[in-house]
Amino acid sequence: MNEDPSQRELFQPDRFIDDLRNIPKTRFRDQERYTEVEWRRGNLTTGVQNVVVYADRLREAKRLQDAFEALRQIHPNEEEFLRIHLEQLMKKHVFTKDELPWITTE
Repeated sequence: MNEDPSQRELFQPDRFIDDLRNIPKTRFRDQERYTEVEWRRGNLTTGVQNVVVYADRLREAKRLQDAFEALRQIHPNEEEFLRIHLEQLMKKHVFTKDELPWITTE
């Protein structure tokens, strides 16, 4: 995924991290459409996708680790789901083992 070059100057790492931290503050409302587990995992997937899009900018700002920590705090009880998600991205060379030392790969 490539970010829009016109957005490069507008990227604010602190605000991005705050936005990630605010993801779990949305309320689970629509029990008719999905379960609470699906809602939590959807939140994590959205957060991960945002980090992927802005990974280079986060690296430049030296805030990638802060973004990963914010992802881990979104729904701590879904750490295994997050780990699997990030492990797949490591295998695709989006992130490195050095960037995700808490992820163990087989």
